[in-house]
Amino acid sequence: MLHLTKTLFDYREAAGVLARVNLKTTVATTRLGWLWWIFDPLVMMGIYYFMVKIVFDRGGDGYHLFALTGIVSWQYFAKTIQLTATTLHRNKQLLTHTKVPLEVFTVVPLLIQTFFALIGYGIIVVWNAQGMTVNVLYLFPILFVMGLFAMAFGAIMSICVVFLPDASKFIDYGLRAGFFITPILYPASRIAESGRIPELMKDILALNPMMWAITQLRNVILYRTPLDLGSFVLWLVAGMIALQLAMVVLRMNRQNVMKHL
Repeated sequence: MLHLTKTLFDYREAAGVLARVNLKTTVATTRLGWLWWIFDPLVMMGIYYFMVKIVFDRGGDGYHLFALTGIVSWQYFAKTIQLTATTLHRNKQLLTHTKVPLEVFTVVPLLIQTFFALIGYGIIVVWNAQGMTVNVLYLFPILFVMGLFAMAFGAIMSICVVFLPDASKFIDYGLRAGFFITPILYPASRIAESGRIPELMKDILALNPMMWAITQLRNVILYRTPLDLGSFVLWLVAGMIALQLAMVVLRMNRQNVMKHL
């Protein structure tokens, strides 16, 4: 982590330029620009609200904010992984003509998606303003932990995509499956209380960092309860270890990656 921190500090201007360029490009490719980052989670919320609340008569009071919190969180996590996984392949021209380390390119998608995620969470906070407390500030450390895991997974997969571009398709499939096995549209307690899910599978699903993150985000934003500091420290350490391992693998494969770009 110290090596990554030093690298990002030394190349902070390059990271800033890349983030701004990518941000402007993302906005410029659509007519509505920034508005899509407000409409997208709201449209998704409307679709799933109709399915779960209206069609299946599930969810309960406040389900729209419950679902929106899960959707915004998953979009942040999934899009960061997707864009990080393809960042080396997409920026091969820059990589072959500059001396900017690979790590800098992998952090850019995280910066961009964090910005957009804050817009989404801002909508939720404003919508739930009457129930807002100081606990909402715990949003930031939870977001940081999610970012650690997303960047770690994406960085590892970015190496695979360089050697096998079709790997990005498998990432998409995995994230689609992850959407449904993560408590986005339902509470995490549904998994724990289910009698149809084997205990071993429950233990495996509990290793999903997004299960913890989405549950904690709902607690601090919607239910006005403080962050569970014990579990936060455990997931923070796990996220830092995961990112450290990912960066080590990335540096070890730098020469092979550059040869195949």
